[in-house]
Amino acid sequence: MLLSIGLPRITIDPGTQTGAQKDLQAWHSAWQQGQFARNIPSMESSRGFKLLGFPNSEQLTQFIEQGRTKVTDFQDASCVLSERYSIAVISERGCEWAGPALLDAISSYYYFESEASFMTAAPGLYSLDMIILNNSRSESVNIIRLLKYSSATQYIPVFLLSDDENIQIEAYRSGVADVACSDINEEILGHRMVRILRSKRSTDKLYEIARIDFLTGLFNRREFDIIIEREWRQRRRENTPLSLLMIDLDSFKTYNDTYGHSMGDEVLQRFARILESCANRPSDLVVRYGGEEFAVILPNVDLDGAVHVAELIREQTEKHDIEHKASVVSPHITVSIGVAEAKGESKISVAELVDKADKALYRAKENGRNRVCT
Repeated sequence: MLLSIGLPRITIDPGTQTGAQKDLQAWHSAWQQGQFARNIPSMESSRGFKLLGFPNSEQLTQFIEQGRTKVTDFQDASCVLSERYSIAVISERGCEWAGPALLDAISSYYYFESEASFMTAAPGLYSLDMIILNNSRSESVNIIRLLKYSSATQYIPVFLLSDDENIQIEAYRSGVADVACSDINEEILGHRMVRILRSKRSTDKLYEIARIDFLTGLFNRREFDIIIEREWRQRRRENTPLSLLMIDLDSFKTYNDTYGHSMGDEVLQRFARILESCANRPSDLVVRYGGEEFAVILPNVDLDGAVHVAELIREQTEKHDIEHKASVVSPHITVSIGVAEAKGESKISVAELVDKADKALYRAKENGRNRVCT
């Protein structure tokens, strides 16, 4: 008896190794075709011995007959280390629907009997890679449109299983990633789904590159422009305040000239962590705006609250006591911060809000730096 770790359970009878070989080939194919797994594949015997990677016939025979083996080289494993795929299944049959065997070793499923139950749970399902809609009814198209319209699911590929050609055509028009009939060959279905899953992961990586500052790990200016527009519209709808901090590291050019750019990069990284620790609500957005300039978007925070956060950032930066002998302000790194607020009832535009924060930052610099101005 062998117990798999990270793979579907597999039982091997030493007396029937022909059947075992067939099972192992199917098992191997799932990993090789999927290319993703939570761990290096491993098998464990009832005697506690483990075999890591995909064994050759000699190793497998030794493992089965003697219950012991040496650990194989990790390079023998025909897989790439990664997280498993997360797939939501919306099906009238619930968890009775079984996915292709090709996906069993590389995916985790979340089952929902209706689109309503899925949409209720969707905000808590982080990083879904695909939604499978197993529904032949005419409302399938409306469900797809709903998923493509919602900001929580619009970028998640949807795979429809339906035997109705008219529904399939409308599904494509509504943005579905792919469709298939219920009687499709299981292996073909698996390969088509794996292709979509790989494409989704590649797109996610490109999206991350486009929105994340590589050095600090913070959001970049492009993401700032997108998020502040969204928060500004929400402020108008809900009549709530929106505050913005514009932050500049004092005399940072002279820091780079004195200590070198590699040390300057370390300072930027450390300061990014300070910002994240001070603006730590899920709705707060910390951005590297450009160079040594940063921004913090604070939804539903009035001017007094924003000034409090700004002072906390300034104080924490001083407490870190990062040496800066060339500074005209202090022997350690300091920051100047401009704060602006858009009240809920205000008709101020996004550009005007940014301009107000910029002007407040300019006053902080003009008045001696290492201070907060509104």
